[in-house]
Amino acid sequence: MFRREEKLSKVVMALVVGFLFSFVLYTWGSLVLVTVWSQTVATSLLVLCLVVWSITSVLVHSGGRRVALFPMPDGSGIQKTLKSHRASPPRS
Repeated sequence: MFRREEKLSKVVMALVVGFLFSFVLYTWGSLVLVTVWSQTVATSLLVLCLVVWSITSVLVHSGGRRVALFPMPDGSGIQKTLKSHRASPPRS
């Protein structure tokens, strides 16, 4: 139970940090570029940062294991593939 709460707190912390980072980008975009077009760009940056941060925090913290971002047909990921190539004995 403690481990579940720990993972949940990490995800919440990642989302809070991502929101603060996005808010800083939004504020900077609003102050530097003050036209209507720039407000749209700043809002788009805010939404984009929140979405990217949410996806990465879920991928990083899901199940406490690394998630294969590039799955292979056999179910392994690119990290497992790279490790198996390094660990394989040299051909004679």
